[in-house]
Amino acid sequence: MAWHLSQFEPQELIRVAVQIERQGVDFYRQLAARVGPGEVQQLFLALAEEEEQHQADFNRLGQDLEITNPRDTYPGEYEDYVRSLVESHIFSDLAALDLVLSTAITPWEALELAMRLEKDSVLFFDGFRQLVKREKQGILNQLIAQEHSHLSRLANLRRQRAADR
Repeated sequence: MAWHLSQFEPQELIRVAVQIERQGVDFYRQLAARVGPGEVQQLFLALAEEEEQHQADFNRLGQDLEITNPRDTYPGEYEDYVRSLVESHIFSDLAALDLVLSTAITPWEALELAMRLEKDSVLFFDGFRQLVKREKQGILNQLIAQEHSHLSRLANLRRQRAADR
């Protein structure tokens, strides 16, 4: 199916963002169940709760959202960029992700997966921000900052666990 950014309605961006957050909640809960009790599990459960809040925040952002036309250095550049962000996001292949989650997974591997989720989400939401009129970017900036915080918390715990090895 042909896909063009001009056909990507504001509510579609909100739907994709909410879906990413919803899948993030499920993802973190699954990881928490896989790693068992401990600080890694506690962090995953806390992040799941925060991703739930992000769903509501994106729905709030979607009210009266207008899309701007980003500047391209060549025709279709930004469209290609946004498409690549959607297609390469960790949730783009749920079957493969389910397979990974169904196998034995260590807390270290779980932290690595979670860090990928947060990096993918930051990239997507930053790309999304470029399409939103400046007046509505404040909410997105807050959400991106929270995703940065998630990534930092995961990386700090991973460093701590590496030092304990």
